[in-house]
Amino acid sequence: MLIAGSSVDLNNAITSLGARRSLFHSEADFQFALAWEVQKADNEISVYLEAPIDDFERQKREHLDVLFERSGHFTALELKYLTRTWSGDIPHLNGVGQSYALKNHSAHDHRRYDVVKDIVRVEKFVQSHPNANGAVVVLTNDPAYTKPSSGSTANDAAFRIGHGDVLHGPREWGRLPANKERQNGLRLGQSYEMKWSEFSTLGGEPLLWQLVVEVAATPTIPRLS
Repeated sequence: MLIAGSSVDLNNAITSLGARRSLFHSEADFQFALAWEVQKADNEISVYLEAPIDDFERQKREHLDVLFERSGHFTALELKYLTRTWSGDIPHLNGVGQSYALKNHSAHDHRRYDVVKDIVRVEKFVQSHPNANGAVVVLTNDPAYTKPSSGSTANDAAFRIGHGDVLHGPREWGRLPANKERQNGLRLGQSYEMKWSEFSTLGGEPLLWQLVVEVAATPTIPRLS
Protein backbone atom coordinates (compact mmCIF):
# COMPACT_ATOMS: atom_id res chain seq x y z
CA MET A 1 0.00 0.00 0.00
CA LEU A 2 1.48 3.33 -1.09
CA ILE A 3 1.43 6.14 1.46
CA ALA A 4 -0.32 9.40 0.51
CA GLY A 5 0.13 8.87 -3.21
CA SER A 6 3.92 8.68 -2.89
CA SER A 7 6.30 5.87 -3.82
CA VAL A 8 6.71 4.88 -0.15
CA ASP A 9 5.16 1.48 0.54
CA LEU A 10 3.74 0.97 4.02
CA ASN A 11 4.89 -2.64 4.32
CA ASN A 12 8.40 -1.71 3.21
CA ALA A 13 8.49 1.05 5.82
CA ILE A 14 7.42 -1.40 8.53
CA THR A 15 10.07 -3.90 7.42
CA SER A 16 12.72 -1.17 7.47
CA LEU A 17 11.63 -0.12 10.95
CA GLY A 18 11.75 -3.72 12.19
CA ALA A 19 15.35 -4.04 11.02
CA ARG A 20 16.23 -0.99 13.10
CA ARG A 21 13.95 -1.39 16.12
CA SER A 22 12.91 -4.84 17.31
CA LEU A 23 10.90 -3.57 20.29
CA PHE A 24 9.21 -0.39 21.54
CA HIS A 25 8.70 1.04 24.99
CA SER A 26 5.07 1.99 24.37
CA GLU A 27 2.44 2.57 21.71
CA ALA A 28 3.51 6.22 21.50
CA ASP A 29 7.11 5.09 20.92
CA PHE A 30 5.95 2.82 18.07
CA GLN A 31 3.75 5.58 16.64
CA PHE A 32 6.57 8.11 16.50
CA ALA A 33 9.12 5.60 15.15
CA LEU A 34 6.90 4.52 12.24
CA ALA A 35 5.97 8.10 11.38
CA TRP A 36 9.66 9.03 11.38
CA GLU A 37 10.51 6.03 9.16
CA VAL A 38 8.02 7.19 6.54
CA GLN A 39 9.16 10.81 6.72
CA LYS A 40 12.77 9.76 6.19
CA ALA A 41 11.75 7.86 3.06
CA ASP A 42 10.05 10.93 1.56
CA ASN A 43 10.47 14.31 3.23
CA GLU A 44 7.67 15.77 1.12
CA ILE A 45 5.17 13.70 3.10
CA SER A 46 3.60 15.76 5.90
CA VAL A 47 3.07 13.85 9.14
CA TYR A 48 0.35 14.65 11.70
CA LEU A 49 0.15 12.79 15.00
CA GLU A 50 -3.21 12.54 16.81
CA ALA A 51 -4.92 14.28 13.90
CA PRO A 52 -8.49 15.31 14.81
CA ILE A 53 -11.42 14.01 12.78
CA ASP A 54 -15.14 14.54 13.28
CA ASP A 55 -17.47 11.62 13.97
CA PHE A 56 -20.77 13.16 12.90
CA GLU A 57 -22.82 10.07 13.79
CA ARG A 58 -21.73 10.28 17.44
CA GLN A 59 -21.40 14.08 17.35
CA LYS A 60 -17.92 14.04 18.80
CA ARG A 61 -14.34 14.64 17.74
CA GLU A 62 -12.00 11.67 17.48
CA HIS A 63 -8.35 11.37 16.50
CA LEU A 64 -6.26 9.34 14.08
CA ASP A 65 -2.96 8.10 15.44
CA VAL A 66 -1.07 9.18 12.32
CA LEU A 67 -2.19 11.05 9.21
CA PHE A 68 0.10 11.37 6.19
CA GLU A 69 -0.51 13.94 3.45
CA ARG A 70 1.26 14.65 0.18
CA SER A 71 -0.08 16.76 -2.67
CA GLY A 72 -3.70 16.28 -1.66
CA HIS A 73 -3.41 12.54 -1.04
CA PHE A 74 -3.95 11.10 2.44
CA THR A 75 -3.16 7.92 4.37
CA ALA A 76 -4.75 7.36 7.77
CA LEU A 77 -3.12 4.98 10.26
CA GLU A 78 -4.33 3.56 13.52
CA LEU A 79 -1.69 1.71 15.56
CA LYS A 80 -1.98 -0.80 18.37
CA TYR A 81 0.81 -2.15 20.57
CA LEU A 82 -0.68 -5.03 22.54
CA THR A 83 1.82 -6.42 25.02
CA ARG A 84 2.18 -8.90 27.80
CA THR A 85 4.77 -8.54 30.55
CA TRP A 86 8.34 -8.77 29.28
CA SER A 87 11.63 -7.20 30.34
CA GLY A 88 15.15 -7.38 29.01
CA ASP A 89 17.90 -5.62 27.08
CA ILE A 90 17.77 -5.35 23.29
CA PRO A 91 20.77 -4.30 21.17
CA HIS A 92 20.11 -1.95 18.26
CA LEU A 93 21.85 -1.63 14.90
CA ASN A 94 24.03 1.21 16.18
CA GLY A 95 25.38 -1.06 18.93
CA VAL A 96 23.64 0.85 21.72
CA GLY A 97 21.24 -1.28 23.73
CA GLN A 98 17.98 -0.38 25.42
CA SER A 99 16.35 -1.86 28.51
CA TYR A 100 12.66 -2.64 28.07
CA ALA A 101 9.92 -3.35 30.60
CA LEU A 102 6.68 -4.03 28.75
CA LYS A 103 3.41 -3.77 30.62
CA ASN A 104 0.67 -6.39 30.58
CA HIS A 105 -2.44 -5.45 28.61
CA SER A 106 -5.15 -7.70 30.01
CA ALA A 107 -8.74 -8.04 28.75
CA HIS A 108 -7.97 -9.55 25.35
CA ASP A 109 -11.62 -9.20 24.33
CA HIS A 110 -11.54 -5.42 24.84
CA ARG A 111 -8.29 -5.08 22.89
CA ARG A 112 -9.65 -7.10 19.97
CA TYR A 113 -12.76 -4.90 19.93
CA ASP A 114 -10.52 -1.82 19.86
CA VAL A 115 -8.65 -3.14 16.81
CA VAL A 116 -11.91 -3.68 14.91
CA LYS A 117 -13.11 -0.24 16.01
CA ASP A 118 -9.91 1.23 14.58
CA ILE A 119 -10.63 -0.42 11.23
CA VAL A 120 -14.10 1.17 11.25
CA ARG A 121 -12.58 4.57 12.09
CA VAL A 122 -10.11 4.34 9.21
CA GLU A 123 -12.88 3.20 6.85
CA LYS A 124 -14.95 6.27 7.73
CA PHE A 125 -12.02 8.58 7.04
CA VAL A 126 -11.23 6.92 3.70
CA GLN A 127 -14.87 6.97 2.63
CA SER A 128 -15.22 10.69 3.41
CA HIS A 129 -11.99 11.86 1.76
CA PRO A 130 -11.06 11.62 -1.92
CA ASN A 131 -7.55 10.37 -2.68
CA ALA A 132 -7.32 8.58 0.67
CA ASN A 133 -6.42 5.12 1.90
CA GLY A 134 -5.48 3.77 5.30
CA ALA A 135 -4.47 0.88 7.49
CA VAL A 136 -4.51 -0.50 11.01
CA VAL A 137 -1.14 -1.82 12.17
CA VAL A 138 -0.92 -4.05 15.24
CA LEU A 139 2.23 -5.25 16.99
CA THR A 140 2.13 -7.78 19.82
CA ASN A 141 4.33 -10.15 21.78
CA ASP A 142 1.22 -12.01 22.97
CA PRO A 143 0.39 -15.05 20.76
CA ALA A 144 -3.18 -15.09 22.15
CA TYR A 145 -4.05 -12.43 19.55
CA THR A 146 -2.60 -14.35 16.62
CA LYS A 147 -4.35 -17.69 17.17
CA PRO A 148 -7.20 -18.47 14.70
CA SER A 149 -10.66 -18.41 16.24
CA SER A 150 -11.51 -21.84 14.72
CA GLY A 151 -15.27 -21.35 15.05
CA SER A 152 -15.03 -19.93 18.55
CA THR A 153 -18.28 -19.36 20.43
CA ALA A 154 -16.63 -17.00 22.92
CA ASN A 155 -18.34 -13.76 23.80
CA ASP A 156 -15.90 -11.82 21.61
CA ALA A 157 -15.95 -14.26 18.67
CA ALA A 158 -17.04 -11.52 16.25
CA PHE A 159 -13.97 -9.48 17.14
CA ARG A 160 -11.34 -12.24 16.95
CA ILE A 161 -8.33 -11.18 14.87
CA GLY A 162 -6.38 -14.47 14.73
CA HIS A 163 -4.42 -15.51 11.67
CA GLY A 164 -6.78 -16.45 8.85
CA ASP A 165 -9.88 -14.99 10.51
CA VAL A 166 -12.08 -12.99 8.12
CA LEU A 167 -13.98 -9.94 9.35
CA HIS A 168 -16.81 -8.29 7.43
CA GLY A 169 -20.22 -6.74 7.97
CA PRO A 170 -21.78 -6.31 11.42
CA ARG A 171 -19.77 -7.33 14.50
CA GLU A 172 -21.72 -7.96 17.72
CA TRP A 173 -20.92 -9.26 21.20
CA GLY A 174 -22.34 -12.58 22.33
CA ARG A 175 -23.46 -10.72 25.44
CA LEU A 176 -22.77 -7.11 26.29
CA PRO A 177 -19.60 -6.46 28.32
CA ALA A 178 -19.70 -4.42 31.50
CA ASN A 179 -17.50 -1.76 29.90
CA LYS A 180 -20.03 0.74 28.53
CA GLU A 181 -17.55 2.32 26.10
CA ARG A 182 -17.31 -0.97 24.22
CA GLN A 183 -20.92 -2.18 24.19
CA ASN A 184 -21.88 -0.86 20.76
CA GLY A 185 -21.75 -3.21 17.83
CA LEU A 186 -19.52 -2.34 14.87
CA ARG A 187 -20.05 -2.59 11.13
CA LEU A 188 -17.29 -3.05 8.58
CA GLY A 189 -17.81 -1.82 5.04
CA GLN A 190 -15.16 -4.08 3.51
CA SER A 191 -13.98 -7.65 4.10
CA TYR A 192 -10.60 -8.26 5.72
CA GLU A 193 -8.52 -11.40 6.20
CA MET A 194 -6.22 -11.26 9.20
CA LYS A 195 -2.64 -12.14 8.21
CA TRP A 196 -0.02 -12.16 10.95
CA SER A 197 3.72 -12.33 10.32
CA GLU A 198 6.93 -11.89 12.30
CA PHE A 199 8.02 -8.31 12.94
CA SER A 200 11.16 -9.08 14.95
CA THR A 201 12.99 -11.98 16.57
CA LEU A 202 15.26 -12.52 19.55
CA GLY A 203 17.55 -15.54 19.77
CA GLY A 204 15.88 -17.05 16.73
CA GLU A 205 12.42 -16.89 18.30
CA PRO A 206 9.62 -14.42 17.43
CA LEU A 207 9.72 -11.33 19.62
CA LEU A 208 6.91 -9.33 18.01
CA TRP A 209 4.25 -10.30 15.48
CA GLN A 210 2.65 -7.80 13.12
CA LEU A 211 -0.79 -7.44 11.59
CA VAL A 212 -1.40 -4.94 8.80
CA VAL A 213 -5.04 -4.43 7.81
CA GLU A 214 -5.19 -2.27 4.70
CA VAL A 215 -8.24 -0.14 3.94
CA ALA A 216 -8.35 0.50 0.20
CA ALA A 217 -9.33 3.80 -1.33
CA THR A 218 -13.02 4.12 -2.13
CA PRO A 219 -13.48 3.80 -5.91
CA THR A 220 -14.58 6.96 -7.64
CA ILE A 221 -17.77 6.36 -9.61
CA PRO A 222 -17.82 8.55 -12.74
CA ARG A 223 -20.86 10.73 -13.19
CA LEU A 224 -23.09 10.11 -16.19
CA SER A 225 -23.24 13.09 -18.49
